[in-house]
Amino acid sequence: MFLQSGNYDEVCAFIYGLNYAYEGEPLDQFDNWLREKFSNQSPFTWKVIIQHEFEKKMQHSKSKVSEIDFLFLLLNEYFNEQVRNN
Repeated sequence: MFLQSGNYDEVCAFIYGLNYAYEGEPLDQFDNWLREKFSNQSPFTWKVIIQHEFEKKMQHSKSKVSEIDFLFLLLNEYFNEQVRNN
């Protein structure tokens, strides 16, 4: 995957586009999964929930995980759980 700047917003836009191409099915329950995982009942989309949770995590951690890495860790966990449950 090539992204010009490789920032979080650009990566999310790419993922939104890919999800749209598959008629929303791949990330159909991702928002709800994140809300349950983080006990976060905000009305926002996965992009904003992940940003918020990443900021909280970084306040209490010296980890060098980037926001994009955090996004892909969560996507990987979500998809693995979907495979196990189906």
